[in-house]
Amino acid sequence: MTTGFGDSEATVVMWRCLFTTGLERCVLVDYENGAHGLEGTVLMSRDGEALEIDYTINLDRNWRTIDAEVVIVGDETEVFNFEVDRNGRWTIETESGDDPQLLPEAELPIDLDLGFTPATNLLPIRRLDLGIGDSEEITTVWLKYPDMRVQIAHQRYTRLGSDRYRYESPGFSAEITVDEMGLPVEYAGLWERATDS
Repeated sequence: MTTGFGDSEATVVMWRCLFTTGLERCVLVDYENGAHGLEGTVLMSRDGEALEIDYTINLDRNWRTIDAEVVIVGDETEVFNFEVDRNGRWTIETESGDDPQLLPEAELPIDLDLGFTPATNLLPIRRLDLGIGDSEEITTVWLKYPDMRVQIAHQRYTRLGSDRYRYESPGFSAEITVDEMGLPVEYAGLWERATDS
């Protein structure tokens, strides 16, 4: 579903989680200045704990992450703030009281991968704009689910068809079917679209 969102257009989708009890509402916003944004709310179970996860990601016109915030509410509340400076250096701050973490410059990741949502697969899919049969390896900042730890991850996307991609990371591979926007429709065995886009 596409709706007006101030001086922008917004596409709203819902996904059903297949590996645990869960549902997500996600909004993709395309701003008039060419920038983009993702906002989502995920309700899911983690080892019997009910979680509400809210995230906001701001992207430039080339689908590169500018900054993001993730708020996880369960038995306790966790907050992650991600910021990328103009030189591509990432800073990650939490509400634990620790000093902000500056990721090594040598890694220079571009994409943010939130392990509790299929939404962030959109970022490399749109940024890379692969032709059918093309493949590329990327470096991401990965907020890993279920332990919610941040690490660097190396991943590969291969475009199999007009609406199909293969996602690969060490020890894992899955096929993703997407809509015309690049938003996942089916993420094999993990997520499926609960509503039409």
